[in-house]
Amino acid sequence: MKNKQNRRKLKSIGVLFLALVFVFVTAGCGQKDRDKTASSGKSEPSGTVDQVVTSKPIIETDPADTSDPADTNDPAANDLPLFPSFETKDLNGNTVTSDLFSENAVTVVNLWFTGCIYCVNEMPTLEQIYQSYADKPVQFISICVDLGLAEGADALARDIIDDTGVTFPTLWPGDGSTEFGQFLYSFFAFPTTVFVNRQGEIVGQPIEGAIMGEPGAELLKGRIDELLSADTP
Repeated sequence: MKNKQNRRKLKSIGVLFLALVFVFVTAGCGQKDRDKTASSGKSEPSGTVDQVVTSKPIIETDPADTSDPADTNDPAANDLPLFPSFETKDLNGNTVTSDLFSENAVTVVNLWFTGCIYCVNEMPTLEQIYQSYADKPVQFISICVDLGLAEGADALARDIIDDTGVTFPTLWPGDGSTEFGQFLYSFFAFPTTVFVNRQGEIVGQPIEGAIMGEPGAELLKGRIDELLSADTP
C-alpha cells in the first residue's frame, strides 16, 4: 500500500513538473499565432530565450551570437549515454520502440511541441534532408512533447504534420514518471535535435535551435555523415 501511495505521489509531482516546463517553454518560444504558420512560410521575427528566426535563417542558441554555426560533435565532450528505452505510439497508432535504433546507423530524434513556431518552421528542411538519405541506414523520428498535456495538441500536431509535408514518424512522449518521459522533459530549448547510433547511444551534443537554411542543413548532414562513416553494424 505504501509503495502504491509513493508511486501516486511521484506521478503527481511529475505531472506538476511537466506543466511548469510547458509554461516556461511556451513563454520562451513566444508564439502568438499557431494556425497555419508553417504552410505559409511567413512569420514575424521575434527574439526569444533561445533563438531568432530572421529572413536569412541560421542556427542560433544565443540571439547575440552572429558567428557561423559550430559543429559541437566533440566525442571528448560526450560519454555516450544511452537513449532511454521506450515503447510508444506514433500519430497513426502504430507501436514504436527503441529497437528501431539497432536497425539504423543513425537515428535523428527531433523534439518539438505544437506551440513552438521555430519547431514548425524547421520541419520542411528536416523532411528534405530525411528524403535525401532514403537509400542510407538513416531514420528520422520526431517526438511531440506536449501530446497528452496541452488541450487539442493531438489535432494540432496532425495539422502541422500535414501542412509541412513531414513523412517520418511523429511519436507520443512517455509518461513523466518513466525514464523516457523524464529524459524528454529535461530539455528546456525547443526544437532540439539528438543523434543516436546503432547501439542506442546519444552521440555528440544536441543541436538546440531551428535547423533552417543552407548553414543549418549542412550542419545536420555533416553530423549524419560522420555517424554513417563511424557505423559498426
